[in-house]
Amino acid sequence: MKFAFCLLLLCLVAFGQTQPRPAFDVASIKPNTTGGGSQHFGTEPGRVDATNVSVKAIIELAFELEGFRITGGPPWLDTQTYDILAKTGQPDRVSIPTLRLLFQSLLEDRFALKFHRETRQSTVYSMAAVKGGAKLTPSAPETRTTNNTNLNKTSNTIIATHSTMDSFAEMLGHQLGRTVIDNTGLKGNFDYKVTWVPDEVPNSSGPSLFTAIQEQLGLKLESAKGPVEFLVVDSVQKASDN
Repeated sequence: MKFAFCLLLLCLVAFGQTQPRPAFDVASIKPNTTGGGSQHFGTEPGRVDATNVSVKAIIELAFELEGFRITGGPPWLDTQTYDILAKTGQPDRVSIPTLRLLFQSLLEDRFALKFHRETRQSTVYSMAAVKGGAKLTPSAPETRTTNNTNLNKTSNTIIATHSTMDSFAEMLGHQLGRTVIDNTGLKGNFDYKVTWVPDEVPNSSGPSLFTAIQEQLGLKLESAKGPVEFLVVDSVQKASDN
């Protein structure tokens, strides 16, 4: 009986232990010297590379945040960019959730990032279905989840399969620079496509993002107030060139 109790206690202790956050085996971080160009995050089996990425962009990826929800920190958080080549120590391509954790460790270990979170009342967009109902296609159970945003100078498109309304709200938040809260009441996964014309295109007859969402998806966005969580950078350092 005593042995069984000790074994049960050991199992409970082991169950309560959390797994350590994964970290890259080795990472080369060098300041980008191209003076411009697009940023890139890529994964291959056993490695991850990032080109011309700012620390703020890394924070956005690592913590799944829109840029406007990151506050504090020095001015170079946006302007100093880096090229990163890192080994994951895994034979396969890492998943997005694992990639986020790897970059969280990198930010802490190599950039000495310290932060805290604050929830503030802020202006948001409330997303709801129009009176006639949403125009969304329920996904087939076996459909693979994809979320793609294609942006260019004359036309923008979001195409998604097996996607939730929470995921769509997050993508809209990136485009609008404001948190979008899903109040559609729609559960499950959907396939959809929405195409709109950027606001900066002059004399265009195409729909704005707000109009496109309503006409093509049967959804509407209305300004509201709501709680928004922010990541506040307390301190951060430039990574050494290695």
